[in-house]
Amino acid sequence: MRDRLTIWVPALLIFIAESFNFLGQVEVCQAVHVLNVLVCIFLPLGLGTDWALPQAYSLISIIRIVNIAIPRFFTHNLFNYVPVYAAAIIGAFVVMRESRTLREFASDTRRMLASVLRRERENPKRWFWLFGLGIFMSYLLANMEFQIIRPQALIPEMSLYWLSVLAIVMIVFVGFGEELMFRAILQRRLQTKLGIYNGIFLASALFAAMHAGYLNLTYLFYVFLVGLMLGLAYQWTKSLGLVSLVHGGINVFLFSFLPFGQFRLF
Repeated sequence: MRDRLTIWVPALLIFIAESFNFLGQVEVCQAVHVLNVLVCIFLPLGLGTDWALPQAYSLISIIRIVNIAIPRFFTHNLFNYVPVYAAAIIGAFVVMRESRTLREFASDTRRMLASVLRRERENPKRWFWLFGLGIFMSYLLANMEFQIIRPQALIPEMSLYWLSVLAIVMIVFVGFGEELMFRAILQRRLQTKLGIYNGIFLASALFAAMHAGYLNLTYLFYVFLVGLMLGLAYQWTKSLGLVSLVHGGINVFLFSFLPFGQFRLF
């Protein structure tokens, strides 16, 4: 019973908060997310349960609060993604390595990179095909998404400079930041409580809910399906880099080529 409360109370509050966001009541959305952060602090204290899931849930609410409250410092909206997702990435690493010192964390990071490079050397063709598949899936999914929401470009012109900036922001910050939160942290922690596929399902539903600001039910269903796909890809490949590339690549096509009328399938 205690584990169920830890799983479902914060998840329900996130769904409620984003329902208000969908209805255009942003202030109420923010207030419910603040409430969820408090619940994530006091619920494990009161129930005597572990902090793993409440930490993951509170990180999602904190990022929404930051996204709503942070001032818009830059003329180009593209650059406003950077401080929000930088905060998300920093928070995610703190959650993942809360008990480690900075030196220990740096050592763990070096070992992780060495392990990735070793696997690439052992099976370079696998990574080549995964990279190619990731780009193709990004292109296909971006075309589908474009038909639903028809966004404007986030760059003023199609130039190497602006495409490079967009790619860095969308892959390194947005793609990596969201996949770190929803797949590497939330999904994995839900799976320890709910099982592999139930954990993927709930993480994907929460991922979709956090896109409520687009005010489009069809789009929420689409994002849920993409979340399932990314969750399964992460489960099968164990590659955070792959799902970050697909996620960020979708946004690169969606906010550059497609609004300028290039590479459209439909």
